[in-house]
Amino acid sequence: MNEKEKAGRLGGLARSKGYKEKKRKAQELYITKPFLTVSDIAKEVGMCEVSIFRLTKNYNIKALRFSRVFEDSKKISMLTDEEFDKLLNMNNLKLQ
Repeated sequence: MNEKEKAGRLGGLARSKGYKEKKRKAQELYITKPFLTVSDIAKEVGMCEVSIFRLTKNYNIKALRFSRVFEDSKKISMLTDEEFDKLLNMNNLKLQ
């Protein structure tokens, strides 16, 4: 029995943990670089376009993209994962 057979298949949760960094990077690019297309983002992070569309269909992420709050990508990359998730899930996001 080889190592691959011994390990078995990874479940959905185990597989999704591997994509967490890619998802975050894709969302950061979407917010901080509004001139990039979904195709450009997908190529840069190594995901398919459909995945990028799913990650960016949230109203809050679209509002953040066009609000210019995070013009500097360093600001958003300094957020912890919890802060970033909270930002994307805020109700009635008010931006100036």
